Amino acid sequence: MKRNIVLILLMMIVCCICFSGCFFLQGNSNHSNNNLISNNSIEENSAQKAAIQYIEDKYGFTPSVLWVELGDVYERGKKDAMVTMEYNGREFLVYIYDINLSLNPYNYCDSYQKTDIENAVADHAADVFGIRPSQVNLYVYEVYPESFHAENMMFYYDQFYDGNNAFDLINEYNSFECVIRFVGDVDLVQIAETDDDFFHREGIDLLFTSHETEADMNTCYAKRYGYEYYETFEDYVYNCALYMTGAVEYIHTSLNEEIYEYKLSIGQCGNFYYLCTGKDVSEYTVSIAPDYLTADDINQADWDGYAMLKDIGTEAIYVDGEFEEDNIFYIYYPIDKLPVVPASLPNHVVDLEHAFTEIKYNNDRYYQLNELNSGRNDIGMYAVFNSELTGNKDNSFRFMFLENRWN
Repeated sequence: MKRNIVLILLMMIVCCICFSGCFFLQGNSNHSNNNLISNNSIEENSAQKAAIQYIEDKYGFTPSVLWVELGDVYERGKKDAMVTMEYNGREFLVYIYDINLSLNPYNYCDSYQKTDIENAVADHAADVFGIRPSQVNLYVYEVYPESFHAENMMFYYDQFYDGNNAFDLINEYNSFECVIRFVGDVDLVQIAETDDDFFHREGIDLLFTSHETEADMNTCYAKRYGYEYYETFEDYVYNCALYMTGAVEYIHTSLNEEIYEYKLSIGQCGNFYYLCTGKDVSEYTVSIAPDYLTADDINQADWDGYAMLKDIGTEAIYVDGEFEEDNIFYIYYPIDKLPVVPASLPNHVVDLEHAFTEIKYNNDRYYQLNELNSGRNDIGMYAVFNSELTGNKDNSFRFMFLENRWN
């Protein structure tokens, strides 16, 4: 009996030690996580306080901090930060080159006065063109670490806009982008041809756009300067074409200058809107595609060795015409009318952004998945797709669903 009691006591002691060990380990784990969170918060707080002090010293007001983005450690331990701030309804950025050098005012730059400078450019445009733009936006090809998306024109501590020196500040940049937008009926070509030393200078990439409404203009603005920023004017214009009535680019190089008017010729077939770059809609035809490709045909087809088409979606269109290699076909489809993945398909079905296919070749059936150039972009109420057209093929586009065979 005594022996049993001793064994029970020993077991209780062992259990207590084990539980104590578990609590101790759990406590260390929490302590470690708290340290990590605390360290991160210390760096964010440091960046936040430094950015506030910088703005107070430069402009004399105290902004609110919306959020802080910390960069990666680079260049021998330096760590940068981008602080998004707001004052009197204006949102702007403060970039800190190194949060460990917070006392050096030249360690910072900001975009607070960018709106004021853009308004000064709009005033100048009104004098030159005889009509005031509805919006002017400037973008400088400033180099920031890849961890940040900062499209704003940034100015250092000693670069202060005093109401008269906008062009002095802008001209400190060798190259920049200027987008000038109008609402209403304007002659963009005539505006672009109007001679002016600022708008016709080398180093400026200049785009004029017109829009039917202010809402259309703002939709395009969001896609040019949001996180889905397009690298070229061409991509931007064609993706946003449904919300533009015109677009003209002024190109100035050391050799010559050129004014290029984008052809925004848009057609409609069913729920599809479409545009072919460089062509008027009268130069080709688009019709509802014949439904001669059945679900059984698709289920038996192997696509690129990794995926299988499982089902046909809803609408399909057939494009007929002669096309060159540089012709890109854009399709705009209402987001609220996109086919819904059938409930009968597995959960790992890939969504619609890769759901176009060529289905005819020299009048013989030839099934080939046609990968889209840039996937799917949502612009306002429309999903936008684009694909290259080839002259020796009959091109048909339809929504289909892909089953990923690796899942």
